[in-house]
Amino acid sequence: MIKNKIAIESTDLSNLAKAKSMLPKLSKEEEAFISDLPKEFKIDCPYFMQEKMHYSGAACVQMLSAFHGDPVPNQEDVAHSAGWDNWRFANHESLSEDLVRHMARRNFVPAIYYPGRHILPNFDVGIDGVDFISGNRDVMAEIDFSYFKALLVNSRSPMFVRLHFNTTQYPMPEEMAQKLDHTGHGVLIVGYNEEGFIINDPWNRDEWGGTRGGKDTLITYFEMRHEGPAVNCCLDLIGSFTKPQAFIQVPPMAVYQERKLDLDLVIQSIGIPGIQSDIYCLENISVGLRVDDNLKSDSPLKIETSESLYPGKEVRIPISVTTGEKTGSFPIYARVQASLKIPAYKWEELGKEELITITTDVATRIDVKDKEWLNRYGRH
Repeated sequence: MIKNKIAIESTDLSNLAKAKSMLPKLSKEEEAFISDLPKEFKIDCPYFMQEKMHYSGAACVQMLSAFHGDPVPNQEDVAHSAGWDNWRFANHESLSEDLVRHMARRNFVPAIYYPGRHILPNFDVGIDGVDFISGNRDVMAEIDFSYFKALLVNSRSPMFVRLHFNTTQYPMPEEMAQKLDHTGHGVLIVGYNEEGFIINDPWNRDEWGGTRGGKDTLITYFEMRHEGPAVNCCLDLIGSFTKPQAFIQVPPMAVYQERKLDLDLVIQSIGIPGIQSDIYCLENISVGLRVDDNLKSDSPLKIETSESLYPGKEVRIPISVTTGEKTGSFPIYARVQASLKIPAYKWEELGKEELITITTDVATRIDVKDKEWLNRYGRH
């Protein structure tokens, strides 16, 4: 039985419609994807405990790095680099931006959703917008939780959230709790079921006590909605951090000696456009090509495009090569480079605009057959 489930009353439907009208409009495909989500979903993510009471974010960086096959960094190094080493100076107003900057420097592409990004500009006074979001918590949670699930299923990678808490859940000195609850406790969403979200919570319960902490633990929807909602200035913020995606699409045609081949280098950013499309895009995309001596590149070895790449979108760069006289399998290499612009937001005390370079290497092989052999193959 699902406990503490709260249904949206008919009186709330007008506010639900109003909230949806201010959020990005989803395409029919995106709406269908959300409506057809599985009832349960789970990914396996490596688990790390935090080494200090305020190192939840650093432990989440370790888990994300391990999940994506990167070397696992030292928590002290992460905390120092991200500005989290002294909890007395942890800044709620910039913690999510600090995480974005840190993960981008580790060559991760960020994609963020929070309702205030879209709803607050519709109000002349910011506090009125916060009142609307916070005052319609059940309505907003109904939307936000469906988005959380959709982003998890779409990316198939852990989603970062910060949670409000109390010192029964995470025992710590009052002075520390006043600061850290303001900032939020970092966890990774790794799944969901009918009762709630499944999280990797890095809190060391064996050493520090409390009621939370551990791999694949459950936090109910009721608890996330009312007792310990996700931290942001008004409600709910979720972030995904994935590695840059690119591949070379080989042509659907016979490949033999001295034939021109038109290929596509496809660069993708994981996400759902209707939810995340207006934050953190990749720009100044360039490609460096290197082909085997038995292939001839008909495209420049350095290709640039003016297209921008937003979460959930892709950029296609055409590449042409001509095969030579020899048969065999010959490699093509490409290095993709792009700029991620992270602005200095008005609410940040010390934030500075930053341009971070994101790179990924791509390789494929062109299998060149003998033309005469192809003409005989399979024929009687």
